[in-house]
Amino acid sequence: MISIQPYSILVGHSVTATSFQLSLPAAYCDMSAAKSIVLIGMMGAGKSSVGRCLQRLTGLARIDTDEIIAAEFGIPIAQIFATHGEEKFRDAETNVLLKLAPDRPAIITTGGGIILRPGNVDLLKKLGTVIWLTADERTLFERASRRNERPLLQKENPQTVFSDLFAKREPLYASAADLQIDTSGKSHDEVADAILAKLQELAPERPAIVVTGGGIVGNTENLDLLKRLGTVVWAHGEMNYMARAEEKRRDPQNVLPGARSIIVLALNYFQGGENASAGRIARYAWGDDYHDVIEAKLRKIDNYLRELGGEQKCYVDTGPVLERDHAATAGIGWHGKSTMLLNEKLGTWFFLAEILTTLELPPDEAARDRCGTCERCITACPTGAITAPHKLDARRCISYLTIELKSAIPLELRPLIGDRIFGCDDCLEACPWNRFAKVSRETSFTARRSTATLALRDYLTLSEAEFRNLFRNSPIKRVKRRGFLRNVCVALGNVGTFDDLPALRRAAADSEPLIAEHATWAIEQILNRVGPTA
Repeated sequence: MISIQPYSILVGHSVTATSFQLSLPAAYCDMSAAKSIVLIGMMGAGKSSVGRCLQRLTGLARIDTDEIIAAEFGIPIAQIFATHGEEKFRDAETNVLLKLAPDRPAIITTGGGIILRPGNVDLLKKLGTVIWLTADERTLFERASRRNERPLLQKENPQTVFSDLFAKREPLYASAADLQIDTSGKSHDEVADAILAKLQELAPERPAIVVTGGGIVGNTENLDLLKRLGTVVWAHGEMNYMARAEEKRRDPQNVLPGARSIIVLALNYFQGGENASAGRIARYAWGDDYHDVIEAKLRKIDNYLRELGGEQKCYVDTGPVLERDHAATAGIGWHGKSTMLLNEKLGTWFFLAEILTTLELPPDEAARDRCGTCERCITACPTGAITAPHKLDARRCISYLTIELKSAIPLELRPLIGDRIFGCDDCLEACPWNRFAKVSRETSFTARRSTATLALRDYLTLSEAEFRNLFRNSPIKRVKRRGFLRNVCVALGNVGTFDDLPALRRAAADSEPLIAEHATWAIEQILNRVGPTA
């Protein structure tokens, strides 16, 4: 591995640079036979908390059936019980399980009554290993009573109600479970450790799923070792380009022979204010396409470096370059726990670009990690895509689902998307370093007025030509009409009303099957909320 010097230019600030070590994105080492871990048990068993611990330890996505149902209805569980009744809630539980994919290992946490229907138990067993978290009745009731939003305990004598539930459900848990873990006297971390130890004990010949840190595969020997352990599966979904050009990512001289330095640039795109469009659009896409804006600036720098005798390769999110790693080593920022780069003066709102050059430039100091114990970005993620600090499962990320994914959005994730129609800023907005962000001087990133007056359903009327015209020179154009209207249909399914049904019914007859399927789903979602008379 060669040593070249990344040199950083932070637009609007001083010039810095540094040396670095190459690394590749996080990988899953997965023996394809891996199954989900499904947690069942009474309220108070700690399923959600233990699920979060397992998520952190394994790096697997966490799927909480109650959270999905609450997102689908747009109200808390207790309100669903009060408004629609328990039977409607149980129907929703079954529907969630039907939408989950058995071939996508995850940590699945469930509501206490999910085992009341035999069909649900069959579905749980197909999804993975069912683990019953137990404790004595007194302990479980004491834990459950700490939260006053439990709908089944909102009775005159909650302890009697709990005892009846416990007696009725205990044999059902025992029948459904593949494993039983006693949680009495254990912390959530200890319970999670006990689960993983038990699973390994039952299948010692099968390596557990391992999520590596970004740097582990930057070394050829490490990557070869992972491949010997099992199939290396990148958690990139349909972004197949991320699994290509491995050698180029490791060694920039495979991109530009004779490369000696990497110049890393950051450009602030923070516009201030709030999203003015119907349906949330990621802040970076409010204005002109950043590729076009930054490439014009890079050409000027390239011309200058040529005069100094340098040969360059320039990239704006377009080539086999580990831009965040280089930027962190070059002192522009540090790796946030969301996997995004953070800067103490710009917060999270900046683009990166790189110039590989044959010129040898002096190195700069790497940025220091300033996240501390903060995990707001992890908590903020609507879909649990940030599975642990510095680990992202792109397949659950709303930015991936609404931009990079070309096919249908998984059913179980659609309710969690809410009204987002292009990208997601939740993990970025949650970062406390944004309090230092200043509005960009680059006017090209200013929000467009053309979409500010459109209702969500108005997008569904766009023809191919109208779509291209509306989003000319915008990042949104890259998802094409089919992808964008797919996203709009999902958003309407989540937040739409009776008034949106005519537009959705027309979209359900669209010649593009992707749009038609998502429109049909949206109609069903709205009818479930407003009633069949609509």
